[in-house]
Amino acid sequence: MLLQHRVRHLKPGNTVGAAYHAALAVVQKEASELLPNLSKSAGTGIGLELCESGLGLNSKNDRLVRSGMVFDVSFGFQNLQTRTNNPRTEKFSLLLADTVIVTEKPLEVLIARCSKAIKDVAYSINEEEEEEPPRVRPVLNEITFWSKDPRHSSEVVQLIKTLRRHVTSRESERAERAGEIAAVRKPNETNEVSGLVDTSPIWWSCKEAYWHFGGPYATLRPDE
Repeated sequence: MLLQHRVRHLKPGNTVGAAYHAALAVVQKEASELLPNLSKSAGTGIGLELCESGLGLNSKNDRLVRSGMVFDVSFGFQNLQTRTNNPRTEKFSLLLADTVIVTEKPLEVLIARCSKAIKDVAYSINEEEEEEPPRVRPVLNEITFWSKDPRHSSEVVQLIKTLRRHVTSRESERAERAGEIAAVRKPNETNEVSGLVDTSPIWWSCKEAYWHFGGPYATLRPDE
C-alpha cells in the first residue's frame, strides 16, 4: 500500500517530494510507531546515471515531475526489532521497490509482472551457523632436496633457477670485463714492440769489420 501511494503521486506537474509525503502520511495514520524506522528516501530517478542525485524522492526535493521520467520507487523500514533467542538477529530491515515510467496516463510499472509474494522476495541470512574457520597454511620449516613435500620441491626448483640466473649473469659480466681489459692491453703491447731497437745493422757492421782487418771472428750463434 505504501508503494502504491508513492507511485500514484508521481504524476506530471507534481513535485518529486510529493511521493515521499504521501507515504509519510500513510505511516502516520496507520502505524505511527514505525515513523522513526521509515527510510529517509523513497527512491531516486534513473537517467544517465543509475541514481540521479538531483531526482531523489525525499521530503526536500521540489523539482517537478515530467512525462518520460523513470524512477526507482522504494520504501523501507530499518532497525526493526523482533523477539528471538539470538541477540544477533534481534534487529532486521525491510525494503520493497518498483521501477516506473511517468506517462500522461497511469504510470507504467516495468516490473509489474514480477511477484511480490513474501516467499519470492524475502530471504534471510542464518547467522547462527558456525562459520568455518579459515584454513591456516602450515609453515615450511626447512627446504631440502630430500623433502617429499611438493611445496618444498617447487621452492627448491625456483631457488635453483634463481641461482642459475645469477651465475649466468656473473659469467657474462666477467667475460665482458675480460674483453674490455684485452682491448685496452693490446694497443699498449703493440706500442712496446714497436719501441724495440733493431740491432741487425750493427751486427752486420761488426762482421764486416772483423773480416776486413783479418781478425778472428767468433759468434755464439749456431748457424754462423
